[in-house]
Formats: sequence, structure tokens, C-alpha cells
Amino acid sequence: MTARFLAPRSLLASLSLAWGVHLGTAHAQPRPPVRPPPARPAPAATPAPAAAQPAADPALLDARRAYEEGTAHFNAGRYAEALTAFQRAYELRPNAVVLLPILESQERLDQVGPAIATLERYMRDAPETVDRAPLQTRLAALQQRPGHVTVTSEPPGARVRVDGAAREGVTPIELDLARGDHAIDLSLTGHASASQSVSLEPGARTTVALRLTPEAAPTPPVTAAATPTPASAPVATPPRSTSPVVWVAAGLAGVGLIAGTVFGVMALSDSNEYNNAPSRELLDRGERNAVLSDVGFGTAIAAGAVAVVVYFAGRGQADAAPPQSAAVHPGLRLNPTGLTLRF
Repeated sequence: MTARFLAPRSLLASLSLAWGVHLGTAHAQPRPPVRPPPARPAPAATPAPAAAQPAADPALLDARRAYEEGTAHFNAGRYAEALTAFQRAYELRPNAVVLLPILESQERLDQVGPAIATLERYMRDAPETVDRAPLQTRLAALQQRPGHVTVTSEPPGARVRVDGAAREGVTPIELDLARGDHAIDLSLTGHASASQSVSLEPGARTTVALRLTPEAAPTPPVTAAATPTPASAPVATPPRSTSPVVWVAAGLAGVGLIAGTVFGVMALSDSNEYNNAPSRELLDRGERNAVLSDVGFGTAIAAGAVAVVVYFAGRGQADAAPPQSAAVHPGLRLNPTGLTLRF
């Protein structure tokens, strides 16, 4: 028998004819020879009964009905129902002829893997097929059918590499890959890359869904912070303090003034008494009080001058010179030879 791939209706018509021939052959059985009846003295021999017809096989009838049902579905474009009916017919009465409409239904349903298995079984179960070259070509075409992979990522927009080669487009993306094992890698800026291996059969469909983990923000390198140059701090002007010399001189001036005043009053009193009653004692006492009054007033004047000079000298130095850790303060030192004023 020569198997040729015709249009669906022509193919199924040819297959139906072959299926009918198969079923008719199964029904045809040789009849047993009829032996002549033995001679009897009876006047008339009883004619022999007709041979009984063999009973119909229920499984065979069910297989024929299933095949016809599958043919009707196939012609109407209901390939899923046709495939179910043809497979039931093959299970009830296995026949290699039925594998061809099963193959046609599987191909129209894009069931590439099962179609390859069906075609290989047909070539194995029908070795008497004369024209096997078209079958080999058809089998090779089915085996070269690429698999279909849907690649998605979370978040989307990742770049895709398949077996190390970059693919155009970003996720989500549809890929047609050859039969075999493939490595799918996804990368997205700011996220760690992810990969997954997938094994594909011809015409198989699968989905690769990967979640990309955000990368932690890089820690900036620790650098020694430049020490800012401190701004020149304003020079704090120390509070102006009055030198003790000023106070001593001022106090001495006050004492001298008081002493000069007291002794001056006493000298005037003595002078009045001397005018009323002159005496040597009054004269000496008056002169002594006058001298002491002059000394007191002189001391007051000198001490006052020293206080004024020291006060204004200290103010001038404080304004002109910066403060120093060890300041030399003016001082009044009493030496055996006299009074020394140090600035």
C-alpha cells in the first residue's frame, strides 16, 4: 500500500476505504465443506441445514462507529473531538491505518511531540509501506519544529541572553528555540541578574518567570575628611582691670590730702594762738604742723599723679598689645634708696 498525504477529505476518504477493506477482510471466513448425507433406506433424505452466519464482533462494530464519528468531526474542523474518536477506534481495533488520521489531528492541534510519536509508530507498525521517503521528510520536519518560550520578569524590562547570546527586546518576550537544553539569563540595571535552564521538545510551549532582586546601594568609600581651617577667632578683649598701683597711689593721695588738711588746720590754730600769746613752744609746734601739712599735701599730689599716670598707661597697653599669658603689671616698689615705679 502506498501512503500519500492528500487533502483532509481525500485522505480520510482513502483511509475510510482502507479501514473498510480491513473490516471486510476480518468478516470473510471460509465456510466448512458440506458432507453428503449417508445413504438411508428412508424414501427421502432430509436436506442439510444451511451453514450458520458468524456472529458480529461488538468491538469491531464500535471501532467502525468511532472511526466514522472521528471522520465527521475532522471534516467539520473539530480536531480535538476527531482525535478522541480516532484514538478510541485504534484502542478498540488496533490498525496502523488509523494512526494517520490521528497524526493529522495532532498536527492541527499543534501537538508536535505526540505527532512525532504517532508517526514513528506508524512507520514501525506498517513496514510494508512502499513510499517511506515522504514519511521520513515529514518526521524530520516535525523534529526540527522549535519550542516556544514565554519569558517574563518582575520587574519587567530586563535584557535577555540565551546561551550567552543577547536577544533583541526586553521582558516580557516570546522566544522560539530549537530542541534541547538552553540557559536563559536576565539582567536589569540596579538588580541582581537571574538565570534559569529550560529543556525543550519540538513544538513544546513553556514559560520562564524570574524575579529580579534589587541590589543594595553601594557604600561610599570612607575618606578622611579635610579638617577645615578654623576661622580666625576674634581676639577677646580681656576686661580692663585697674592696676593695684592705681589704688595704692590713690589711697596714698587720699591719706596725704587728709594729713595735709589736718596738719594745716593745726598749723593755722597754732599761728592764731601765737599771735595772741607769743611763745617759743607755739612757734615750734606751728612750724612743725605746717611742715607736716606740706608733706601731706605733697604726698597727695605725688600719689595722685602716679595713680593718673599708671591708670592711663595700663589702658594704652591693653589697647595696643594682644593679651599675653604672662602680663607684666606696673608695680610700685619701695627700695632703700626711694620709691621705684615699674611698668
